[in-house]
Amino acid sequence: MTKEDVSLTIEEEKILGRWIFCDALLRQKLYNEDTIIEKLIEAYTISKFTARNDINYTQRLFSKSRSLIKKYLIHLHLERIDSDIQNARQRIFTTDIDEKTGKVVFNSADPKELIALAKLHEVYTYTLNSIPEEQDKDIMPPPIFQFILAPGQVINRAMELEEALKKADIIIMKEANGIFIADE
Repeated sequence: MTKEDVSLTIEEEKILGRWIFCDALLRQKLYNEDTIIEKLIEAYTISKFTARNDINYTQRLFSKSRSLIKKYLIHLHLERIDSDIQNARQRIFTTDIDEKTGKVVFNSADPKELIALAKLHEVYTYTLNSIPEEQDKDIMPPPIFQFILAPGQVINRAMELEEALKKADIIIMKEANGIFIADE
């Protein structure tokens, strides 16, 4: 794809309009292919061949942008199940206030509703467990450093740990009157 806006000609705008209209008809899932062809011919005064091609091109164009993402669909499914659980809980565990005594009275729950709620919880847990674990996959390979050395320049072997700590102490600390003071 491009980062800049794409300018379409007037003819291309008309074709895109037909494809968008065709996509809307396809997504409604109310019409078969012949009915969609008739609606395209009626709306845009095009040939039957062009209408059939429009259906094909529409499917090819919009299928790329509307590919199903399993993780996203599972997330939507979980949201719907959670909403159903909350609605069921509100129906089952409602309380009333007794007008005579002013005390809270719990309504008796229908056993079928309790079983349905338990089943919803089971389905929610199963669906939640079916979401694939996210794995950290580095798309980019680790960086590679290239050192360009001047002629005659060499890379010295790394220091041993003890030697490096001694040099670090000399650089960081200074002795003043028997007390080591951090270098500022």
